[in-house]
Amino acid sequence: YVYIYQDMVGFARLNRAQKIVEALSNFNRRHFSNFVASLGFDQPVEFNQGDVGVAGGLQLTEPAGAHVVLQDSILRFGGSCSAELEWPEETKRSEDKDQLGKVESLAKKLLRRVTQEAKTRGGRGGSHLGSGRQGSKEASSSHHASEVSGVED
Repeated sequence: YVYIYQDMVGFARLNRAQKIVEALSNFNRRHFSNFVASLGFDQPVEFNQGDVGVAGGLQLTEPAGAHVVLQDSILRFGGSCSAELEWPEETKRSEDKDQLGKVESLAKKLLRRVTQEAKTRGGRGGSHLGSGRQGSKEASSSHHASEVSGVED
């Protein structure tokens, strides 16, 4: 099935490419050239403020919570970018990764537990902190927090 699926995806791409080429042949060449020039593919795309990337792309913005990325995949090093220079050592970075990994796993556990509790309450609404039964709920929530973090109050 895997090979048949891969062939099917490949044929679909070829078919789409053929349709695109047919459609492009009907366009006025001057209008299409003006359209491509208006896209600004020759200008670099800015990742963050002051962090200029490569040219040849379109920059789109999205809400920060749409695709949460906890680990930055771009490694930044100061100094010259000459090909003759060696890459800097990554000594402190591995220590930071370990600490961030611990914080990330704690956040995941906490998020999983909160969503699980929200599902078990069945959408009765409201927070248990604002209810009249605060004593036992607060004690159990502080107990949950100490289980998640591994630190006692």
